[in-house]
Amino acid sequence: MAEAAPRATPDGRRPSVLAVFDRPLTIRDAAIVFALALAVRWINAWLLIGVENAFRFEDSAEYIEGARRWLERGSLAAYVEGRPLLPLEREPGYFWFLSGIASLFGESLPAVALVQGAVDAGTCVLIGLLAARLGPAVARLAGLGAALWPTLVVHAAVVLQDTLLLFFLTGFLVALVRYAARPSFGLAVAAGLLFGAAWLVRGIMQFLPLLIALALAALAWWRSRRPGLAAAAPLLFLGAMLVPLAPHAYRNVAVFHTTMSSTQAGLHALHWTVTLVHMDRNGTTFEVEAPRTEARYRAWLQASGISEKDLNPFEIDRLRMKLAFQELLEFPVWRLAKVWTQGAAINLLSPAVLSDSRVRALPRPSFYGTPGKNLFERAAKYFLQDAGTFQLVVLAGLAASLLAFLLQLWGYAVLARRSLLAAAAAALFVGYFLAVSGPTAGPKYRMPFEPVMIVLFALGLDAARRRRLARRG
Repeated sequence: MAEAAPRATPDGRRPSVLAVFDRPLTIRDAAIVFALALAVRWINAWLLIGVENAFRFEDSAEYIEGARRWLERGSLAAYVEGRPLLPLEREPGYFWFLSGIASLFGESLPAVALVQGAVDAGTCVLIGLLAARLGPAVARLAGLGAALWPTLVVHAAVVLQDTLLLFFLTGFLVALVRYAARPSFGLAVAAGLLFGAAWLVRGIMQFLPLLIALALAALAWWRSRRPGLAAAAPLLFLGAMLVPLAPHAYRNVAVFHTTMSSTQAGLHALHWTVTLVHMDRNGTTFEVEAPRTEARYRAWLQASGISEKDLNPFEIDRLRMKLAFQELLEFPVWRLAKVWTQGAAINLLSPAVLSDSRVRALPRPSFYGTPGKNLFERAAKYFLQDAGTFQLVVLAGLAASLLAFLLQLWGYAVLARRSLLAAAAAALFVGYFLAVSGPTAGPKYRMPFEPVMIVLFALGLDAARRRRLARRG
């Protein structure tokens, strides 16, 4: 059914096209966002065909090989040449996802990009729904912004778990926001299932479940004053969360006698976080400090009389985490604060083009391979020494990221004026992932909280739109 033409204002002028965003939301809006997002992602995937190392990132080979092994053996308990079928430092969800695509289309990286493009188009619709509580204009701007958002578009065409993670994590956020407005048993279950599915893809949220459960209880009591709902909602959330995780958790308990999800925590803390802090202190590169970290770990094991041969991978990971904490506690607080702040700045502002296969194919330096005593010194050398096409593209992307970030700050100020609780929740959500990532930085580490940043961007853009409309009278 065609819509009627916009009526003229009392002074005879047609309403601004900017006012169209205030119309009530319909299913047509979701369809437009999905179609636009799908077209952008599929066109991008098509343009990548023939590009060197297209669809691949540093960890892609591990995922491709793991999916191949799963198709051959298909058992969480299976071992190949004395090693677990799937890498224990990764959750199995993305391997299963890739295996499903391979069983349908063969081992085709373009097929992965096309399927992930469709998944990510669904995420864009969910981001619009996430913003719907803030008004139809913000929802439309968030959905359309997500459809064109470079970070989402670029990573949808790469064999990495981030796109699948983002789909489930955004669905969880939608359920959580709706629960906050009107708590119910069903929304608590939905939030738990989606959170568990996200965890099965990547375990970065492993420190959040108990905090979320407490928040559900508090929200239920605050909104409804129903003690039964306040008591049951956290249990329903945690129970539903365990449903997707059950096969993986059972394997870890039965085979390795642990409730840990993966062996990535200690590995990341020692070989990335600690190494990067030493890099900052010494002004060296990752290539210099990584072997030193490994050497200190081996010396510490020998001094403690511990042999890795007698331990399973999860016990080894706990040892890595123990040493990582010991070394981090030896640094002054100001240095840790400095390194974490630098990592947060990079994660908030790094342009998505850094992950694009076409840009990565250009002659380029390594940021972690660039020496420097601080972020500015390292960045200056990275951009100005032997500057070429790569640096120009990245600088253009950085300028766009800065503009978007300014709008996000404006949007956050608008959100704080509307609801201090929502603003605090958004800050805690973003802050959690920045804290966990620490000094490890790059566009892909922004992916888990990118939906919140897109909603803030839409809020800032909507504020600019309203100011323009007010000026026009």
